[in-house]
Amino acid sequence: MQLAYDVQAARLAARRRTDADLARLAELLAARESATEAAEFGAADARFHLGVAEATRNPVLIEAMRFFIQRLGEAMRTVRLDHEVPEASQAAHRAVLDAVAALDGDAAARAAAAVVDPTLAVLDGLIDGPIDGPADDADER
Repeated sequence: MQLAYDVQAARLAARRRTDADLARLAELLAARESATEAAEFGAADARFHLGVAEATRNPVLIEAMRFFIQRLGEAMRTVRLDHEVPEASQAAHRAVLDAVAALDGDAAARAAAAVVDPTLAVLDGLIDGPIDGPADDADER
């Protein structure tokens, strides 16, 4: 879900953003970089992603992103109790901002996907293990 929301938000933000949006995104990115505690960092990261969505001017996408960010935060806190999940780099987030600033929707979409990829790799590894149950029994016949 994060991949879908972030990629589309970045693509649309690149088409609709204003100079004020760019200034706000730069501030949000700086706050993300200066965050020192895990909770502060998570909140700053979420504010940046929401800021990109807000630059779309799409009220449905913005509300969906607000809901999704809250649920994602809860889920990631749970996953991080047992697994190390890497955060995308500041440079990866900067690439989103740079593409949005350049009005390049395709580059913004690619950059947003690159932000999500490290987390997806870990989560995919968690769910790619063996699956027990009826499907496995049918395969053995």
